[in-house]
Order: sequence, then C-alpha cells, then structure tokens
Amino acid sequence: MKKILISSTLILFSWMILAQEKGMPLPSWQEGEMEIHHIYTGRGEAVFCIFPDGTTLLIDAGDVGPHRDPQTTQASPDESRQPGEWIARYISKRLDFLPEKKIDYAFLTHFHRDHMGGVFENSPKTAKGGDYYLSGLTEVYEHLPFSKMIDRDWPSYQYPKPQ
Repeated sequence: MKKILISSTLILFSWMILAQEKGMPLPSWQEGEMEIHHIYTGRGEAVFCIFPDGTTLLIDAGDVGPHRDPQTTQASPDESRQPGEWIARYISKRLDFLPEKKIDYAFLTHFHRDHMGGVFENSPKTAKGGDYYLSGLTEVYEHLPFSKMIDRDWPSYQYPKPQ
C-alpha cells in the first residue's frame, strides 16, 4: 500500500512539472503524435484534431451570435473577432509544421448554430467572391480552407425527419 501511495504521489508531481504552463505556446506537433484540441470561443465551439500521420480534422465550428441571455457566456478571448476567425487563428498556429496551412477534413455533426454558425445582423459577407455571409464554419473556411467537407446527413438531409 505504501509503494502505491508513493508511486501515485511521484506520478502526480511529475505530471505537474511536465504540464503545459498557462500562457506558454504549445510545442510543435511531431509525426506520430495525436492532438485533440477543444476550442472554446464563448459563442461557439470546435474540436480540432491532428492525427499521427499529420492529417487534420475540424469537428464543428459554431457561432451562436451576438445576442446576450442567461445561457450566453462571455466571448473568449474577446469580442474583437467573430468566433470563426478565432477558431481559424488558433488552428493556423497549430499548423506551423505544414508548408500550406489548410484543414484536410471538416465534419459537421448537425445543423445547429452552435455547431455550424448562423446568420446575424453583424455577420460579414465573404470577400472571396460569392454572395454568402460568414459565421462559424463558413468563416473558418474564409480564413483557413479545408479540402473535404463531411456531413452526417448527406445525401438525404432527412433531419429533422418530416412529420
């Protein structure tokens, strides 16, 4: 029992010593490592993965809009940018190992604004040609393109099921 307690204590303290220091940049990704990043903007979330072979995957990228209610949290890191741009900036910094910054796959789990974005009075229009507004997933794409979009409802789009 004493050995287990000592071993547990040493493991705990070694973890604390090796843990990422707040405010310090993460080390660059290395081949063979897998990273999973939960990106929180206060107004929409995303998950970004780098797989051991360097393949990248973005899961959702939401934007619930500028409104404030009891369920809305404060924008993070601040309100100077839209959530999609904050997500793209974070991912872009993690892709420092790539010669061309792009996301291989973007996966949309479902059609809710906290997962894909919505159009709001402050939503900017694309500057890359076309007539659409930027919010969440489309705003990430504006700053950091992805090669393939995966949508769980394609090709039927029967969600919600017709009544």
